[in-house]
Amino acid sequence: MGTDQDSSRLRQTAVEMASIEQQIEDAFDRWLGVAQAHSEAAAALTGYKSMAVSQRAALLAHIDAIDGSAAGSDIRVISSLPVSVPHDSAEHAVSAALLGVSSAFNHAAFGYAMLHTAAHRFFDTATADLAEQHRLAYAEAYNSIHRLIPDVVIWEMGDGGQCRCTCPSCGLGICLCWHGHAGSPAPVSLDEGVGVRVRQPNPASAALAADVRQGDVILVANGAQVETLLELQAQIRDTEPGQAVCLQVERDGLAAPMEIAVTRPG
Repeated sequence: MGTDQDSSRLRQTAVEMASIEQQIEDAFDRWLGVAQAHSEAAAALTGYKSMAVSQRAALLAHIDAIDGSAAGSDIRVISSLPVSVPHDSAEHAVSAALLGVSSAFNHAAFGYAMLHTAAHRFFDTATADLAEQHRLAYAEAYNSIHRLIPDVVIWEMGDGGQCRCTCPSCGLGICLCWHGHAGSPAPVSLDEGVGVRVRQPNPASAALAADVRQGDVILVANGAQVETLLELQAQIRDTEPGQAVCLQVERDGLAAPMEIAVTRPG
């Protein structure tokens, strides 16, 4: 740690971060109230609230251990959190609530990045490590929310959640639209390694007939390892109509991947 003045400045930056997290905590019950209409969104927000509350408690405990008093006027003040909470009767209320949470978490991640930098500047490794841990947690939660948004939007459209996309995978009945743009170069599940995790196959589809199941992770398609949506779509597209797309999938409860052949519709 540096001088007493350094300690005071760092403590003030941490206090400002705790204030932002208090605003997040205060808004969560309203976000949760709106999200109750969608069970998956409500469950996700419940977990996010627990994370935010525990992180703020850990930060407050850490602040108590930092020497120094109030920060000087020359330290940069983190801005107040812009909290957005839709009315529960508003159109697209659940997706709007997710927007509010993701915006707040993005703000918090930025604040912790600032705290992490300040801690390194003042040679406080303990504060820097805590700030980085909390920043990563908010960043992962932010990404998790964005993986949930497409399902919520489809649900809000009121069409029963059925995909109408004509891309190669959706043509098989394996809808991947909820993962975002099919050309994304990043793996679908960053926390689970490579592969494409699928949702419930569409009714009366080739995938359902071939026994592809919700939660299956496609590892290989036509002999090629699948790491991205783009790679899977390319393998399906290169298969002639009426021919089988040979998939190797990982399924919960099975010790080894299984082979599934799905005939591409004509």
